[in-house]
Amino acid sequence: GRFNLFTSVATTIIFFASFGFDTILNRFVPQLMGEGRRERALMVFTRFFILRFSVMIILGVTVYFLRGYFTSLFGDNAISAYGLLFMGYMLGMGLQNLFVAFFNSLLKVKVVAFVSILTQVFNIAIMSAFFLHSGLSLDRVLVSVVSSVAFSVFLYIAIMSRSKNLVRSFRGCDLKPYLS
Repeated sequence: GRFNLFTSVATTIIFFASFGFDTILNRFVPQLMGEGRRERALMVFTRFFILRFSVMIILGVTVYFLRGYFTSLFGDNAISAYGLLFMGYMLGMGLQNLFVAFFNSLLKVKVVAFVSILTQVFNIAIMSAFFLHSGLSLDRVLVSVVSSVAFSVFLYIAIMSRSKNLVRSFRGCDLKPYLS
């Protein structure tokens, strides 16, 4: 129950803080790629990545400082007791969702499946090591989940870094047409 509370609150915050970036990527990346404007599509993704990262950091810090409020609201201190893990989970999931939307918009579902499988194997390995070494507890589960999410973001960044011209100047990359 505490784990469910932890992930449900984080997922809800991530959903409302996504600002529709995932949907925008799903609509405009294929269009830009179809028009032969690959660099533009990558610039849009990179801008959204930086915006999402910034928003998730701000929200994570805000939730961290309001963790006492969440304790009184839910009558449980899971978010308060594991505030830093909560911040890490929110940041990682927010970024992971953006990568999934980007690769799905390119119809590169094999990449998403590959990263998902490796992430699950990584999570099972960590969870098994915890269980065998010192038993299972909420903090170990949360460390495992946050580590797995961080691992998946690392994998997506490694895959994206293989793309030429991934990070370029942001001059001329106005997001207003996409955000409208």
